[in-house]
Amino acid sequence: SNKNDPSESNHHDDDSCDGGGGSSSSTGARASTRKSMLSQGNTIIAGIQSAIASIVSLFDAPPHESIFGLDVLRGTMLSRYVGAKQYWFPRPKSEGGGMIDVLHIPSYSRMLDSEGTLSNTDYNGQCKQKIEKAVLFCNPNAGLVEVATGISLIGGNVANNGRVSNMACWSDFYVENGFDIFLFNYAGFGRSYAGKNGGSSCAGPATKERSMNAFCVLGRIVYNSFFGFKPTPSSLKADAFAVANHMITQFDVGDMVIHGESIGGMAAASAGRKLSAIEHFNTATSVPKSYPTLLLCDRTFCNLDSVAERLVGSWTSAVIPLLTPFWNTDVAGDFIAATCKKVIAQDAADSIIHFAASLKKGVATAKELNKGSTKGVGKFLDRPLHYRMSDWENVGVLESKFVNVKISLRQIQAPIWPADKYFDLREAFHFAACARRIGKVATTIRKEMLWNSNNQLLSKFEDEEEGIEITAVFSRDTSPDEDTLSCQTDEKNNVILEVWETLARCDGLTGLPLGAAVKEGDDCVIDWLSCLTIFGSQRVAKEAEKRMDGKTDVVIQSVDFDVSVSQRDDDEEETRLVPLPLPGVITLLTQLYQDKEIIKDIEKELEYCIQMLEYILSRITAKTYVTRNLDITHFRETFEGVATGRYLNLNCGHNNQYSAEERLQLCAILTEACDSENFFA
Repeated sequence: SNKNDPSESNHHDDDSCDGGGGSSSSTGARASTRKSMLSQGNTIIAGIQSAIASIVSLFDAPPHESIFGLDVLRGTMLSRYVGAKQYWFPRPKSEGGGMIDVLHIPSYSRMLDSEGTLSNTDYNGQCKQKIEKAVLFCNPNAGLVEVATGISLIGGNVANNGRVSNMACWSDFYVENGFDIFLFNYAGFGRSYAGKNGGSSCAGPATKERSMNAFCVLGRIVYNSFFGFKPTPSSLKADAFAVANHMITQFDVGDMVIHGESIGGMAAASAGRKLSAIEHFNTATSVPKSYPTLLLCDRTFCNLDSVAERLVGSWTSAVIPLLTPFWNTDVAGDFIAATCKKVIAQDAADSIIHFAASLKKGVATAKELNKGSTKGVGKFLDRPLHYRMSDWENVGVLESKFVNVKISLRQIQAPIWPADKYFDLREAFHFAACARRIGKVATTIRKEMLWNSNNQLLSKFEDEEEGIEITAVFSRDTSPDEDTLSCQTDEKNNVILEVWETLARCDGLTGLPLGAAVKEGDDCVIDWLSCLTIFGSQRVAKEAEKRMDGKTDVVIQSVDFDVSVSQRDDDEEETRLVPLPLPGVITLLTQLYQDKEIIKDIEKELEYCIQMLEYILSRITAKTYVTRNLDITHFRETFEGVATGRYLNLNCGHNNQYSAEERLQLCAILTEACDSENFFA
């Protein structure tokens, strides 16, 4: 054989191994199989290793190696603000110690020299004069100092001529309006840390070379999972208070505003409560002084449990307390207890914090229904059995055949002013059930009208266009047979549809019409009533005050309820409807109620709804109530009982910046709270 022929050489070797037997083709197949098995084995092992590495990285995150990180963001941010300086504030030892990363940005007016030119001469991180007004901004969830000023190349105070302000971020808004602003990262975020040198922090600075030894990796995972520091509501609150207290003691701040956005509202409310309980003195005159000057809770919640229930489901009410048994997220309780000037800013159409989980709702419910207690506010309320059964049977709200309704419920009456200072939960539930019943009857009529006209758009109404589920609704006096399923006269149909349309468009004065609340459920209707009574009345009083042009006796008129409401393109139909003022709704419903034969299917429900709305109207237009609301809007609240604070209605969503009109309103509030001038929107 030719020894130089590789194929023959390999053939000879294979034959030798097989004892001289077998063909060359079978030998080659076996070799190929072995190679394939080895290749598959390597692929499987590599896949397992990759999967393990990806899982391990979740618990033992590798250090960030790219140069494009938070340091670059911070550098670009600081380059836009003359005089900005970083500080390390100590964390309280009760929370494990550590340091808080704080940035101080002076106001634009304070950085101007005698000639009106922007200058950093002799600043050296110290105030050229006492800080008259300062804002402590508490970041929202996942918010960092590095992005709090907006991820853009505009804004700041670096250009003397043609300077462009970035009103999409709070830092520019406040420095433009004469406020120094202090920004900080909570421990566990950015460079802020707990413990010594960040040793127990999940985000503290690394002091040792990172070892990838299996035992070291396992040790870090166990330590960080069970013993290492993790941010909690308690740590966020402690950090906000530590920074606020340091601002007072070390920077001699005159007027201090604490602004907390979203989850930052929880930290802000706690800091405001603690600071307002401490007796402070003016360092120059030793005159007692109160801090903070203003507490602003911006688009925040009454407690975290309620947010989870509305976003995820009611089952979270049983799971979250088991996972976080020591968490205290009662923002409503802290806000009510804060004895300082305070404001709630809320958007009823917030996509993150549901209307029924908002701080506005928590405070209103505590005052109106819970005698000041915030325990359990925001949670789903179970509808009474007789309302659920009557809903299932498609009969009047108190006409269930399967539930023995007590005589006291059958004779339930709406509250009457001034004999009843508040409405109770039973009365509120009955109003919600009556409104729902009217909506269901109207929805069924509309469905039948579309069916009889062979309208191909019937499928549009399968998702509860009118805010309640679409089911067959029958007359009180007949059983569900073919006669009851047929459409009634056009006159009767039109009247009932008009009743529901009028009721659904009733303006709640806090951004949500009644129809949208009915769609969300009975507990949201109860919240709608509470917010209308507690906070909606403030808007009416302010409108009347403007109309009275400074006169002492402010009298409410129907025109004061005509408050414009901004609309969004993405609103659902209920919120796109032009709201009707409360007095006009009562007038229209009263007129429609006169023909009892036509509305006999909803007569009792409509009567009760009219009575409840008349009670609300009488109450919020009473002279004593108007005077009290004006005192609140002008920060003259006495803090006796449940101190609700002032309300600012928003239409900007959860993550967007305020509109120009809303910024003007906020400027007016800041001006009045701090007794200063020269504010710009």
